[in-house]
Amino acid sequence: MTLSVQEKIDLGDAVFKWVQHTPVGHLKDLSDDDLEMIRQQLIKEVREVGRALHWIDGIIKLKSIERDQKPSNPIVEVRS
Repeated sequence: MTLSVQEKIDLGDAVFKWVQHTPVGHLKDLSDDDLEMIRQQLIKEVREVGRALHWIDGIIKLKSIERDQKPSNPIVEVRS
């Protein structure tokens, strides 16, 4: 059973992967409405990936700052 474009999008799978693995002939057979739906979903995925990349870049930068602020020989408090 092959899924419709809308069903594929509703599954939450990455549409760009589906597009990459779909033969061009099959994509050409899709209606203009389906192609526009795919296009809009790809735009959404690009934005989501951009946000995720921004978060990861921020975490890397934060960890670098935290690492630079740690003293090389931390003072350990000993209580008796």
